[in-house]
Amino acid sequence: MSNAKQAMLEIVQSAPDDIGWDEVLELVFLKARIHEAEQAKAEGRFYTTEEMMARVFPCDTPSSG
Repeated sequence: MSNAKQAMLEIVQSAPDDIGWDEVLELVFLKARIHEAEQAKAEGRFYTTEEMMARVFPCDTPSSG
């Protein structure tokens, strides 16, 4: 997918004819979030689960003392 307009067209074309506005908005939001995540991963801007857990719960890490 080369751009946002193309992604929107693909979402609309693949959706059922009776889709509601809320469902369209959810699909667009989901597609945008996936794109952002893929871009962050490609740029190295992400954390592993272990790294995130250590950031969120720093006191739960084992200590050597």
